[in-house]
Amino acid sequence: MQRKYNDFFKDGTTNYEVLISGKLRNKNAARVATPEQVALITKFIDYHTNPDCQEVADYYNTVCEALDWKKIDRRKVWIWAQRFGWAADAGRGAKEFMNTRAMQVKRFAPTTPMLYLTLDVWPVELYYKMRTEGKRSGRTTYCNRRTVVVVLDPFNKYPIGYAIGTQENPELIKAALRNAVNHTAELYGKRLRPVQIQSDNYQIKVMLPTYGIAEYVTPAQIGNAKAKVIEPYFKWLNHKYAKKCADNWSGCGITSRKESQPNLDWLNAHKGQIPEEAEDRGQIEWIVVSARALNRE
Repeated sequence: MQRKYNDFFKDGTTNYEVLISGKLRNKNAARVATPEQVALITKFIDYHTNPDCQEVADYYNTVCEALDWKKIDRRKVWIWAQRFGWAADAGRGAKEFMNTRAMQVKRFAPTTPMLYLTLDVWPVELYYKMRTEGKRSGRTTYCNRRTVVVVLDPFNKYPIGYAIGTQENPELIKAALRNAVNHTAELYGKRLRPVQIQSDNYQIKVMLPTYGIAEYVTPAQIGNAKAKVIEPYFKWLNHKYAKKCADNWSGCGITSRKESQPNLDWLNAHKGQIPEEAEDRGQIEWIVVSARALNRE
């Protein structure tokens, strides 16, 4: 500060130039400054082939030779990619843009139970073995998984309804909603209707009459992974309860990190300990009962 002060009043005059950063002077002039240059580099960044920074710099510099512009390096491209990331995501896919960049509606949990219910399908991360008989011989498979439709009350993350099946279908969804309505009688002494239900768009035309048990029905936007709050709840169930079933826990999904998966060599060596279908159903019912007991009061 003292040095700046001395330079400012050097030779008895006020030297305002010392207050201007060197980044704003000619020696550090921006290589990408005009609207045409910005438009061109943005176009290369959001190209559908998903080029890296060096490729973008090569494309841009090719045009620079014809227009007498200053060339850039991949570091400069990276800076502009951070600044115009929203444009890059928009060019590389609508779903990615919706999930990462588009304006997200900020929501808060319901202030009381039964105001808002959401439902979705949970492919339970638990294996069970199943014997199938063929014309000549039978075979046993060990990588079968159950599908559960869960109806969740986000007021306190209470699984108010569920139904266990082998695959998603309208009848399984109806069974889960039936279980939810009957469970309200166990909780409150009589069956209650929710004010609002949110679902995905699976068989929506077929399911709308059933969803009519609520006053408002709000299907989630197609491709928006953040629309339903029940998605993170499945991850919580997996880590809180399913992972404790060590003999047949299948991991956190095929796309997750290796560190989040069980030891496949151990599973193969101990596949005889994988339970049968009835025991697997009992494990799922234990998970739901435990989750309900946590917030039932």
